[in-house]
Amino acid sequence: YQRRVHGYLLSDIQNKGDGTLNCSNMNYEFNKIININGIGYQIRAIVQTNVLSEILERNLDILLIKMDSEGHDEYVLEGARELFKYNKIKYIVQEFYPMLIRKQGSDPWNVLKFYDEFGCRIHTQHFLGPIMFDDEMKKASQIDSPQDLYIDCRKFS
Repeated sequence: YQRRVHGYLLSDIQNKGDGTLNCSNMNYEFNKIININGIGYQIRAIVQTNVLSEILERNLDILLIKMDSEGHDEYVLEGARELFKYNKIKYIVQEFYPMLIRKQGSDPWNVLKFYDEFGCRIHTQHFLGPIMFDDEMKKASQIDSPQDLYIDCRKFS
């Protein structure tokens, strides 16, 4: 993964309203039209990106992280490794979309194992819902449809 990338707010060339944030190591100019997978997008804004572990203090109590990274999950988590290592994160709500993760060149299984590495429990439905164990995690990593995961990172003994 790369620690420094540029953030670009893109929207379809026909769309003047909302858009999506795309991170890239390319240097695009404002209003430039680029082609992504055969679709024309216009650069609507250029934003600075930061790695969370570089801008947050250590030893924080973080109640909740909401994550929806459009398939870049493994890269986001690798970039947040120090955040997990040096802070107390209680909960994470994440859109988990294996098809998009694979499309970005990653393995959905690695995303789930990252949480396991830090002693987190992965739930479906809600934080008190059923816990996903290895066999359920393996099945979830192989499906194509998105689902919300509720990750409880409080330390369990």
